[in-house]
Amino acid sequence: MIMSESPSNTQVGGSHYKDMVIQPFHFVMANNFNAFQFAVVKYASRYLNKNGVQDLKKIVHFCFLLIERLESLQEAVAEETTTRKELR
Repeated sequence: MIMSESPSNTQVGGSHYKDMVIQPFHFVMANNFNAFQFAVVKYASRYLNKNGVQDLKKIVHFCFLLIERLESLQEAVAEETTTRKELR
């Protein structure tokens, strides 16, 4: 696809990002956010102009996904620590 205009000045499928002073993509990149943070910023910044409550539910869903992952990682570290102590 050849673009004659900067991607920052165009948007595929609406204008809910393009019309913002700072687009979520640029904000996320400037702050070195991870994928989880990007998803939250993206849905939080558009919920009033796109999908309303559905976008807020997506934020909550991503939060629960990350909580589940972090708890799983904490459990794995705790198990590893226990195993190491038992091997001494």
